[in-house]
Amino acid sequence: KHSEPTLRRGRMSSRVYFGNLDPNVTQNELERECNAFGRTASVWVARSPPGFAFVEFEDSRDAEDCVRGLNDTRIGNQRVRAEIARNKGKNAGPGGGFGPRTTGAGGRGTKHRAVLKNLPPSYSWKELKDEMRRIGGVIYADVDNRGDGVVEFASAEDLESAVSKLDGSKLDGNVVTVYKENQDGGGRGDARRDDYDR
Repeated sequence: KHSEPTLRRGRMSSRVYFGNLDPNVTQNELERECNAFGRTASVWVARSPPGFAFVEFEDSRDAEDCVRGLNDTRIGNQRVRAEIARNKGKNAGPGGGFGPRTTGAGGRGTKHRAVLKNLPPSYSWKELKDEMRRIGGVIYADVDNRGDGVVEFASAEDLESAVSKLDGSKLDGNVVTVYKENQDGGGRGDARRDDYDR
């Protein structure tokens, strides 16, 4: 009687609550921001009164990544508060049991990013993200058409693990080079994430 078709029992909610949302942000704009973290199932933006929204992801892990990636970032003209929603339904409040692991006292200043070179040409950002989740918590991943990728990890430990395990390893037959982004001066692979740093 209590079966849930989209979420396995015991998994965290796949719904994200956005607070302090710019009233001028449209449903399509919010959906575009969230789609960088995974496939969304539904997007609902409040209009009366405005200022908050709910986004449901197909995978609860993508919802967690969205919270870590978008909490305290600027969407429109305001910095939003993103949290995992405790309950289902449009008027459900945010949950208190989950908070972004990467904000804290230091804010969003520290990004634990790895650059990957010589990825298989067929690799998508979603495939890269799923592959990196086998190593640690992943906030964000992107690839370009040259076979280069960037992955932002949830912690410095996950980043160190990815570099030590993957540098020089084979991925679908390609020998990949992996290093910390700041070793190369940063600046590449940021096209998708720059949208959030406006």
